[in-house]
Amino acid sequence: MNNLLKSWKSRALASAVMIASLILPNAAFAVDRAQPLPKAPLQTQDINFFGWVTGKVAVDPFGGHTYGLFDDDINVAHAKSIAESLGGHLARIDSAQEQDFIHTLMQKGNKNFYWLGALGRTPGMNNAFFWLPANSYPAATIDYADWAPGEPNDRGGEDFIAISKENSQWYDLFGRQNELRDSGQTKFGYIVEWEFTYRPSVEQPSVRDNLNGSPTFAHTYFLYDISRDTDFPMDGNNNFAQAQQFAVAKGGYLATIQSEHERNITKFLLALGKRSAYWLGATDRLNGTWNWINPNGTLGAAFGPWEANYFINDDQGGEHYLQVLNNRKSPDTIGLWNDAYGGYSNNVGLIVERNELR
Repeated sequence: MNNLLKSWKSRALASAVMIASLILPNAAFAVDRAQPLPKAPLQTQDINFFGWVTGKVAVDPFGGHTYGLFDDDINVAHAKSIAESLGGHLARIDSAQEQDFIHTLMQKGNKNFYWLGALGRTPGMNNAFFWLPANSYPAATIDYADWAPGEPNDRGGEDFIAISKENSQWYDLFGRQNELRDSGQTKFGYIVEWEFTYRPSVEQPSVRDNLNGSPTFAHTYFLYDISRDTDFPMDGNNNFAQAQQFAVAKGGYLATIQSEHERNITKFLLALGKRSAYWLGATDRLNGTWNWINPNGTLGAAFGPWEANYFINDDQGGEHYLQVLNNRKSPDTIGLWNDAYGGYSNNVGLIVERNELR
């Protein structure tokens, strides 16, 4: 009798579960779906920038910006100078999501605090903290903040912001290299932000520009450390012409750099390169005036005052093509442009620009 009763209860329970699954097909999963999904570990890449500094670089998958965590123990003025020399700026935090990303990134570092790109108590900004201008990025108000309790307390000139690795909260400080001596937490790094998306694993090192382009297409820039033997099997000594053909074969064209923002992109890519120079898409061969070459091969916009700031035109006779310099032995020239002969050199790469669907 007991066995019969147990069998009946078992069949009844099975029927009830079957009926419930038919009526409420998602009921069995309601509890699991309510649980937050575990976060994937943050992937970073150690990048040495021109032998100057090395940082842990990662991309925020939500905002699309690229960030570098640097553990050099320096003051805020030095950190700002380095960030801008790398084509970026000290990080700005505009949302709780971005704050959470930076908190995760800081756990990869070994400093107690990291400098952000803010300045306070400025009369022109209503004596409030604001995000500093840098390169082509203008000053901006701070619309999101996560101050520690009692901050900002402005103890007589604390006009800069550092973020704590421990709790991700913000502190106003003097900007010195060794602050907070009383607490023993005197180690300061800095966080650099680039307003584009670094893509280390797509075909070649590349950067996707999220600011410019069109609603349909975004500009993406690829760095190629070309080799004549493997990439240029054709005969001839016109390395520039072959570079153009190579760019077209890759679905793009030699890069045209027409803004400070685009120059920042190339500066970032150069840190990943092994060549001393890279071809860009400009020439003065056709009309004696330097012009960017359109994707269809015709002359485009002429150089203006902006380009002149970065262009070294020594015109040694027959130098009709444009390179961006990347010679680590001449660090002051890295990122500047130079007119060059179009002939073959195995130490020259190229930067390809391509329009991609968003």
